[in-house]
Amino acid sequence: MRTTIVRYKVKPARLDERVALVKAVFEELSRSRPAGLRYSAVRAADGVSFTHISAIEASNNPLSALASFQIFQR
Repeated sequence: MRTTIVRYKVKPARLDERVALVKAVFEELSRSRPAGLRYSAVRAADGVSFTHISAIEASNNPLSALASFQIFQR
């Protein structure tokens, strides 16, 4: 299993956009339920810091196939 942790901060002016993008990823994950993937995202108490954790059992990353995740990464 490959685990990746990503931490970042967003500018307050971009917060609503970032929250909407994260929500879209989780909505698509809920519909598609890719096998071999565990994914979580946490917003810190400061309101602008995020931590994303992915645990992937598959040889390829199922997140990269999600349209919402591709948009999120831009």
